[in-house]
Amino acid sequence: MKQQIVISIFLVLVAPIAWSAAQMAPTGENIPADLSGEIKSRGILGYDDRKSSLQLPTYLEKYRRRVGQLITFLPAEKGKISRSTCTGSLIQKNYIITAAHCALDANGQLLDNQFFYPDIQEGRVSYNKYRVVRVFFPSDYSHNANADTGRDIAIMELDRSDEGKHAGEVAGWFGFWGKNEFPSGKVTTIGYPGDKEHGHQYFQENCNAVNSNPYDPDDLRIDCDVFRGQSGSAVLVYSPDYDAYHVHGVIQSESRVMNFGSRVSPERQNIFNYIVKGEFGSSAYQAENFSESWRSLAYAKPDKVHVYARNECGNDDLYIAYNYKSDSGEWVTEGFNKLEPKHEMEIFNTGNGVYYLSARNPSGKIFTRSDMKKYMPYYDTSIGLQKYNVKEFGTFTYSFGCD
Repeated sequence: MKQQIVISIFLVLVAPIAWSAAQMAPTGENIPADLSGEIKSRGILGYDDRKSSLQLPTYLEKYRRRVGQLITFLPAEKGKISRSTCTGSLIQKNYIITAAHCALDANGQLLDNQFFYPDIQEGRVSYNKYRVVRVFFPSDYSHNANADTGRDIAIMELDRSDEGKHAGEVAGWFGFWGKNEFPSGKVTTIGYPGDKEHGHQYFQENCNAVNSNPYDPDDLRIDCDVFRGQSGSAVLVYSPDYDAYHVHGVIQSESRVMNFGSRVSPERQNIFNYIVKGEFGSSAYQAENFSESWRSLAYAKPDKVHVYARNECGNDDLYIAYNYKSDSGEWVTEGFNKLEPKHEMEIFNTGNGVYYLSARNPSGKIFTRSDMKKYMPYYDTSIGLQKYNVKEFGTFTYSFGCD
């Protein structure tokens, strides 16, 4: 999770008047038809009890693909890319739940070029990627770690993949439940901690969460082990009545003595229902007179061409070279960048619609045409690159297989 300083004294002194309604049943989960069957840190409380999700017990296995890494690709010098990460969990075919701060930069401005990767494992892309197009979060969220523990929660709307599918159609989704009384006690979390292998999913069972802050009815105190990158991880509680784990909250921040989260209240469950039905802000929504105000922000449409390469081969590396026009107007040639099996990466972004790629495997098999020759000083040789031409800004992913 993003590094934040958390103190034990909260700044909210008056609890809001609660929206009143009968407790609803949890929303339903979805299971896709094809689904059968230790570093000490501020957020690690005692022994590190997290385990790789590759070791998930059978009764939790179906939930793994519903959790994904939320990756924001950030521009660096000369069109190169850096990134920040959080965790999100699917709660409908095109919506995830996460922490509100995962949508914003250090200045509180909305991020862009943000994607959700379900069940990604150390960079191995399992179920494609899905661009975040809109975020919903409490209107009084202030981007202050100390004051916002109970308000640091958000719903993100996802675009379809390059293949035209919604994330939940291939990965399934959780039900969510806002009970009148938070079910304090044993919880489970699944997320992507930054102190483990890069992009590896971890889980923890039988840690505890309580809703006991008299000044913030939506604040959770959690003893689960967490680290940067786990922000937004769902707080999951098992219901024997439904024989299912439901989302009851999300992880928000860490400290040396306890960790924090934000709960799904009965009112929030109703708000989420409107959001995932596409009825946020409708006349019916307004008529509910919710005590907690929520807002939505649309992500800006891409103002550059973002070029990704994906290695579809399961056992061979892929090597990518490229030639593109930088923001300064200079043509840049770089490579070869290694892509491990089933990995993808944004290799550059550009304001120009013409660029060139070369892709090959370790044995020298070339997957691209030679439309242009370019000298590579590092290798002291010229290579052929294939020309690509796009007519609009956006994300363009080029996949290369074994053959």
